[in-house]
Amino acid sequence: MSGERSESDDSSRDGPAGRADRVAVTGTPGTGKTTATTLLEAEYDVIHLNERIKSDDDLWTERDADRDTLVADLDAVRTELGDWSGVLDSHLAHRFDADRVVVLRCHPETIESRLEARSESPETAAENAESDEPSRALARKARENAESDEPSRALARKARENAESDEPSRALARKARENAESEALDVILSEAVAEHGAENVYEVDATDRDPEAVADAIREAVEGEREPSAGTVDFIDYI
Repeated sequence: MSGERSESDDSSRDGPAGRADRVAVTGTPGTGKTTATTLLEAEYDVIHLNERIKSDDDLWTERDADRDTLVADLDAVRTELGDWSGVLDSHLAHRFDADRVVVLRCHPETIESRLEARSESPETAAENAESDEPSRALARKARENAESDEPSRALARKARENAESDEPSRALARKARENAESEALDVILSEAVAEHGAENVYEVDATDRDPEAVADAIREAVEGEREPSAGTVDFIDYI
């Protein structure tokens, strides 16, 4: 399911010499940034920026209720980071100063399924998936009980609760779909190239790579053992 246009992403040719002091690891949510960078914590100072933002109320301005995400205050985050060094992990990492930027790519279908699985536990997913038909049955039962006794009111309340539980699952599906479409349109890659220049961007297709292989690719970029690349991955067929 890889979307690579050429073999260049898999080759580790002679690149810029020497270890970079600051490497941003970015990519659409669901590409595997945190999983891969966690494997590098014994070698580098790894900053998991999203976790830091979530834990500090001064680093975000509002909560996007539709997507259940925090809106980061980039100026406050920039101040918090200061003269940082190491590996910066976040879908926002390319928005900050860095010597090199690794952009993880992943097929949009994989991203969509990962984000849906991440947002819901199996139990919650099953409950939401099954909630629609019982709610209709309960509503019918409530209407049939014209006497409006307590049991029918309880049924009506349950029907409303089940109907309301479907909306979060639809919101999660919309959020996953939006991220998948963003990946297909190369949004973060384009931003990274515009911000840092193609000569400082390292595109890595993580679709069919295990986390260890992705971590290896990031390490190569950090150490100057990988050549810059941008535009080697194409997922436009998803749209």
